[in-house]
Amino acid sequence: MDFEIFFPPSERTNERRRKGEETKTHLFPQKLSTKKLRKGVADGVGGWGELGIDAGEYARSLMLNCRDAAASATAEARKKRGGAKGDDTKSSPLFVDPKAVLTVGHSRTTAQGSATACLLSLNPRTGELAAANLGDSGFVVVGGGGGGGGGGSSHGDGKNSGSEVEGRVAFKSPQQQHGFNFPFQLGAAGSASDSPADAEEFLLRTSPGDVVVVGTDGLFDNVFAEEVARLAALSKARGAGPSEAAEAVAAFARRRAADQQAATPFAVAAQAMGYNYRGGKMDDITVVVGFIEDSSSSAAAGGKEKGRKKGGGGTGAAARL
Repeated sequence: MDFEIFFPPSERTNERRRKGEETKTHLFPQKLSTKKLRKGVADGVGGWGELGIDAGEYARSLMLNCRDAAASATAEARKKRGGAKGDDTKSSPLFVDPKAVLTVGHSRTTAQGSATACLLSLNPRTGELAAANLGDSGFVVVGGGGGGGGGGSSHGDGKNSGSEVEGRVAFKSPQQQHGFNFPFQLGAAGSASDSPADAEEFLLRTSPGDVVVVGTDGLFDNVFAEEVARLAALSKARGAGPSEAAEAVAAFARRRAADQQAATPFAVAAQAMGYNYRGGKMDDITVVVGFIEDSSSSAAAGGKEKGRKKGGGGTGAAARL
């Protein structure tokens, strides 16, 4: 997945910028890799703001440190391979272990605060998507019909679960929570936070035509996975690129968050716990969309044509509100 960053206009974000405030979500920086086959998002826990601490600082520092950790892992792998830049195996320089990257990035982050995190890495040769998720951010794999490539998604043991109908949820990462609205979170050393070792790992087989949607809880608290899948698939079917798809999903989530009568995942969970809660949950919303494509295709992302390597490649984009 070749992710490009897209920031759609948002009245809420623009107002924060006018006030000199920082949003608390942060995307994995684009300098990670020229191939851009890895992506991550961290969401700062907003409660720190009540203590006068920038809730986004920890998330930003964590992702910057994860970027550097991934770059170091890539350089070391290439060194061991004698400078080779092939991507034919999982141990290739282009494929990094998301949990290992998260572990190193966390160990280097000293800012006050805490954050949830989700990191992904795609092997362009095999089409395998590895992920590490801690907290209530996460991702959805939308089945694209398999395209005759032995598609479908697998979880953990790597066994193929079979091709999914286009626009259907092939896989959704579960949330990690200690209790209602109390997600697992990484924090500075010495704080009463969780560890990268607690992150749940996934290894999924993707196929050409699949779509990967990564988001913070601002997305998944307001939009059901099935809705995310339909929105992403519909955008793609209409000829939209990853940028437009990410914008469409994020905009829908923003509208749902402001709807005080909507049935939302957060409202359903709250009611199950005995709370009298209805409607959406206003929060920062970050959405990353990636299209999985076969080796013979190229696709426009943000108006640019992208060449494809042999095997599974892709295009992608992000939207943040």
